[in-house]
Amino acid sequence: MNKCQEEILTFVVEMVAEMERETGADIFVNYSPHVSCISVSIHANKWKSGHGSDFDVTFYLDSKDYDDISESFLSLENAKGLIEKHQQDTALRKQKAIRELEEQLQRLKEEQ
Repeated sequence: MNKCQEEILTFVVEMVAEMERETGADIFVNYSPHVSCISVSIHANKWKSGHGSDFDVTFYLDSKDYDDISESFLSLENAKGLIEKHQQDTALRKQKAIRELEEQLQRLKEEQ
């Protein structure tokens, strides 16, 4: 790993740590030195066994195409907004399900 690749890895880890603190999402960073690759897997509503990640971003550090690396950074930056939207959507679905259950319970009480 050269110095530039090391700096990118450090920056990605710092960026992910900040995103995790701000959103509460579970975010996994994997570094595969044999292919100079950083993989980021984001679980917006916490990691759960048997559930895949909500968002994935991959950085190939040995890429000579800096547009690829820039695009990966943009994807990671955009993921924060997507995490927040995903969390809001999940909260709304939960609220709707709770309302529907409450309505069903009310109907059952009225039938008795």
